[in-house]
Amino acid sequence: MTFQEIEELRPVAAFMGMMLESSSKRLCEKGGPHYGSPDKDPGKKN
Repeated sequence: MTFQEIEELRPVAAFMGMMLESSSKRLCEKGGPHYGSPDKDPGKKN
């Protein structure tokens, strides 16, 4: 996408440019979506 195309989407993409992180260790437990992803461990985030 070009910068212009991205700018045109801004009014309708409320989440654009925003990344939400969870502080729940539950997501890293076996069966969770972040299981086996050590970089998703909230205890290791700065």
